[in-house]
Amino acid sequence: MAEFDYGDVIADSFNLVLRNLYIYVPLIISAIIGNYFSSYLLKLAAIDEEQVLGYVLENLGTIVVVVLLTIVVGLVAYGWLLALIGKIVKKGKAELLEEFGNGLRKAWVFFVVSIISIAAFLILGMAFAIFMILSGLITAVTGPLGIIFIILGLILGFVGSILILLAFLHIVPIIALQDLGPIETVRLSFEHFKENKRHSLALFVIIFLFSLFAGIIMQIIYFVTTSSFSNEAMIALMSKSPLKYSLVTFFASLPSLFISGWSFAFLTVSYVRKTGKSKRVSK
Repeated sequence: MAEFDYGDVIADSFNLVLRNLYIYVPLIISAIIGNYFSSYLLKLAAIDEEQVLGYVLENLGTIVVVVLLTIVVGLVAYGWLLALIGKIVKKGKAELLEEFGNGLRKAWVFFVVSIISIAAFLILGMAFAIFMILSGLITAVTGPLGIIFIILGLILGFVGSILILLAFLHIVPIIALQDLGPIETVRLSFEHFKENKRHSLALFVIIFLFSLFAGIIMQIIYFVTTSSFSNEAMIALMSKSPLKYSLVTFFASLPSLFISGWSFAFLTVSYVRKTGKSKRVSK
C-alpha cells in the first residue's frame, strides 16, 4: 500500500472547500444566529455576582430557549455541512438546498453520537475522580507513594481523554459518506481507529495545529478591536455598541469557522484515501 501523503490530503481538502465555498453557508447562518443569542448569555458575565441568581431565575425560560435553539441550530448546520461534503467527495458536486433534508438526518445521527461521546467522557471523569480521591487518601497515609498515584492519575486521565477523542474522530467522515445509525457509526469509527492508531493521532495533531492558528488570529482581531484580551473588554464593547460587538464577534470567528469546515473535509478525504471507499475526491 502506498504511503499516506498528509500534505497531499491537506492540499486537496483545502482545494475542496475553496472551490465549494457554499458549504460554509450553514456555518455562517449558525454563526450569525449564535452571535445574536450569545448577547443574552454574555449579560450574565456583566452582572454582579449577587445579582446573577436573581437574573437567571427571572429569565430562566428565555435562557433555556436560547441555549436549546443555539444547540439545535448548530446541529442542523453541522449535519447540513456533512451532507454537502459527503456528496462533493462522492459525486464531485452538491446542491446546497437539496442537501438540507439529508443534512437533517445526519444532524440527528451527529447529535446521538455526540451524546454517546459525552457519556464516555463522563464515565472517564467519574473514574478519574474516584482514582484521585483514593490517591489523596494514600497521600495522607504514605506521602510520596500517594503523590506518585496522583501523577499517574493525571497521566491516565490525559491519555484516556485523547483515546476517546481519537475513537470518535472518524464519525465525521462516516456520517458524511454513509447513511448509518448512531451505534453503527460509532462502531465503524472505533474500528477504523483501532486499525489506524498513529494515523488517527496524526490527523488529530494536524487539525489541532490549524485550529490553534485560527484561534490566535481570532484573539488578534479581538485585541486590535478592544486593545485587550480580557472578557471584560468584550462585555464593555457589547454594552457600548451591540452592533459593533456583533460584527467584531462574527468576523473574529471566521478563521475558526473556516478551519472547522476544512477539518470536516480533511477528515473525510483522509478516510476515503485510507479506506478506498470512494475514488471521487475534488481536486
